[in-house]
Amino acid sequence: EWKSLIQKALSQETRLKVIISNLVDISKMEVGKLTFQFERFPVQEFLDECIDNALLGEPARSVTRDYHLGGITLRADRIRVGQVMNNLLSNAFKYSPGDRPVIVSAHADASRLIVSVEDFGPGIEAAHTEKIFNLFFRSNQTEGVPGMGVGLYISQQIIGAHEGKLWVKTEKGKGAAFFFSLPLEGISER
Repeated sequence: EWKSLIQKALSQETRLKVIISNLVDISKMEVGKLTFQFERFPVQEFLDECIDNALLGEPARSVTRDYHLGGITLRADRIRVGQVMNNLLSNAFKYSPGDRPVIVSAHADASRLIVSVEDFGPGIEAAHTEKIFNLFFRSNQTEGVPGMGVGLYISQQIIGAHEGKLWVKTEKGKGAAFFFSLPLEGISER
């Protein structure tokens, strides 16, 4: 029984750290002080690491990996883009039924990396597809699901700072697929 209590306490500590970190990031964004450390890294290894880390906290879940990358590398802030992946995977796990895998797809065209995280949850009402990227917005479909409505806002700011895009394709009752694209050469030097 004490092991269960310790596990619950550690889980709550992790959630508090994420909340505090998110609020600090939002504060930095508001004053234009969110910093980025750009480096070049292999995309497939990065995505596998993000998925494997997410599955540590959700061992009963499964992820289907659909990559068409051919060994490409990306110049970006690995930790910040990892934050985006973690948020998208966490949301997919929260809203998708446990017996269906989450699908992570990735491919590149001539100039961009495009990644998607798809779930088979309730989907998002058409009226909310733009609002979900607003700070603190939570649709009525999220009742009973923990969250503050900050993850997608932070993710959009991070992707935007990389001169990329973040968007969703969804149909109510048929799940949601969140996409982001990033320029393969990284952002222009400023």
